[in-house]
Amino acid sequence: MSAEAALDRQIAAVYRDILGLDDVALTDSFFDLGGDSLSALSVIDRIEQLTGERLAVSLLLEHQTPRGLAIALSKTHGSARPNALVPIQTGGSRTPLFCPTLLGDMYSYIRLLLRHLARSSRSSACRRGV
Repeated sequence: MSAEAALDRQIAAVYRDILGLDDVALTDSFFDLGGDSLSALSVIDRIEQLTGERLAVSLLLEHQTPRGLAIALSKTHGSARPNALVPIQTGGSRTPLFCPTLLGDMYSYIRLLLRHLARSSRSSACRRGV
């Protein structure tokens, strides 16, 4: 069994444990299973313990299945560290909006704000303490 295949099974076990589920397929989306921003932080923390590397929460947002996340981790080995500036809505022609987060993972709340802004606005969130 490849390291990637072993990791996707470990990630599925992390999803099961954190979300309190009996079964998680390697192709199940974390958020479709009931995951939210708080449980995402727990998942990232647990995967960091498994891999020994610091990871960006955005990696889970981009690769929501255990298999997808394992593949992404194998490709980004050592480069998936948190970035101080996290793009939320890219593109657009207007002046960018930067939203500093002060209390933990506020990205889901910032996304709600962005729904009310014109699609032509670019925005990023600044992480605290990175």
